[in-house]
Amino acid sequence: MRISKVIFICCFLLPFLGSCTQDEIEDNSYPLSEYDGTGVLFRLKADSFDDTGSATRTVDLTTPFDTLCVYILKEGQIDIDREVKFPDPTTIMVEGLETGTYNLLILAMKGNYKEDGAQIHKIEKSSSPWLSFPENTPAEPLKAQYYYTNHKFSVISGKIKIEEIRIPQAIGLVSFDIQYKSDYVRKSVHDCHFIPSEDSRSYSALHADGSHSGQRDIASFSLSEQKQFLFFPTVEDGFSGQVVVNTMNHRKESFDTEYGAKATLDAAKHSTIHVQAVHPEDNVGTNLADELTPLNYYTILSDEEPASVYTNANLRSFRITQPLQINMENDSLHMRFYSPVGIKEVTVMAKSPTMDEYVEFVYIDNIPAFADIKTSIKVLEKGLYRTESGKIQQLSAEEINPASLSLKISCNDPYWTKISQIKAKWYIKFVLNGGNPVTGVPNNNWWGIRPVHCREAVALYLNIGYMCTLEKFQQRVSTFQGTLLDNNRYPIDTSTIIPKLENLSGFDIGLVYSGNGVSGLGGGRTWGVYQKSFLYHYENSGGCCSTIFHELGHCLGYNHNSTMTYGKWASGCADVFYKNNIKDFPVNSHTILKSRRIPISTNNYETFVCYYICIIFNTLHLML
Repeated sequence: MRISKVIFICCFLLPFLGSCTQDEIEDNSYPLSEYDGTGVLFRLKADSFDDTGSATRTVDLTTPFDTLCVYILKEGQIDIDREVKFPDPTTIMVEGLETGTYNLLILAMKGNYKEDGAQIHKIEKSSSPWLSFPENTPAEPLKAQYYYTNHKFSVISGKIKIEEIRIPQAIGLVSFDIQYKSDYVRKSVHDCHFIPSEDSRSYSALHADGSHSGQRDIASFSLSEQKQFLFFPTVEDGFSGQVVVNTMNHRKESFDTEYGAKATLDAAKHSTIHVQAVHPEDNVGTNLADELTPLNYYTILSDEEPASVYTNANLRSFRITQPLQINMENDSLHMRFYSPVGIKEVTVMAKSPTMDEYVEFVYIDNIPAFADIKTSIKVLEKGLYRTESGKIQQLSAEEINPASLSLKISCNDPYWTKISQIKAKWYIKFVLNGGNPVTGVPNNNWWGIRPVHCREAVALYLNIGYMCTLEKFQQRVSTFQGTLLDNNRYPIDTSTIIPKLENLSGFDIGLVYSGNGVSGLGGGRTWGVYQKSFLYHYENSGGCCSTIFHELGHCLGYNHNSTMTYGKWASGCADVFYKNNIKDFPVNSHTILKSRRIPISTNNYETFVCYYICIIFNTLHLML
């Protein structure tokens, strides 16, 4: 068929090209006085894929076209004596048509077709390509969507005809449905990609009559981030190859498995490739923790957490030797971490009463700071577990019943190695003591503690607990033999100080109001300091650490008549060692928590007075 005349319209900003709007058009007719002859109004809709393998719909078919190319054919030839208008992005208006039969050729795109390397050509004849891709480059998954139709219509004198056209997809959609036998394998997938066979090829050109020509090799592509892909139609059965799955288990051992894949990618068709993945580690019983999402993970002691939560000991408290709390809750493992620093590569070991050794029960790649995590647990009927001694042991579901398990942590993270050395028995919780953290109104000498202070308290006591384990701290304390005096001014056996401190039951931690000239309060389980001590303990700025250890002296049972409050312990021994060795402590810099802002509006004068009162008293007692 010879086409003698051509009109080519390619529109990118369709709403600005039309001269009429939809509101001007009645349901069935158009005022003939406004137009020459008759015409047709076409309302366009993007058609969906014909689903042959799955009910899944992920391709957006509702947004307007970004590019629209239109030709009018009459008796096989291009009709150029017509005005084509675009009232909106989904409407074509053809005016001035005589009574007769016509063909409407439409090529439409959603997205930027240039990113696919596509080219649009003028139609010289029906056998000429209208849309083409470079044959010298492999065919990668398409970024844009392509639509094509050759729509036959007729014109009847005296009326504007309204027609709806559902424009089919000119491309195919392929989905990969990869099913794994075990959660362990599914969660250990490190990489997944498709490697096509040598005879996998797609067409490279679409002609005006809807036929195809040219060929391109199919490129390899990743299946890690998505499982659905758009391609130009393939040559016969030209889509086959291997799905390669790479897994990395929790012991950092890598496995590659390959599975055959084959499909037919026709225009407007949705094909699904089903893969039943069989893997050498399908029987591994160890659980891999779920990916962290807002559904199973949040941060405790956050600034948004209400006081009713963080001051409730049932919800927010911990033992310094167990900053990572773990317990089973039905079919979930619950982990709550009181730590300003996260840890990596954590294994929860489990042991039932009938087992001789702990086994690797759950592996968590990353536990963030102050994390609260719940991860689902599945127990295999017959699972393979690695024991502490390195043996591989098969255990039944009855033998590893989660309700009967004892749990412990195994982790080689350097930070965890430090805090796991802590021997102190302190049970730590947070108290308001009548202060209001919302309004900032104090109750006598107590302000309402806020989450920022709670987080710093965790950092401080992890550091102090670790400091007590250091031999060089014990040596420093011993050098003060004879100068550290009790309430009766008798020398204290310095070898008893650190064990006594470690054996304290714990602390009810509060925030002291400095406006009354008080910088700290302590005794028994009560321990509190003013705001600056919470925020600046890393440098002992302005005697912050002196205040901290002063109140610890009170908790140890010493009064102001001793040198364990005002004197060498708080101002020359513990405070100096803390400051000079902070770089070696678990939480070694204020930049970790970034707490140095004003959580509660303070009076600068009050802080100034409190600061200098502390210095004066410390100086006087150093002279004793």
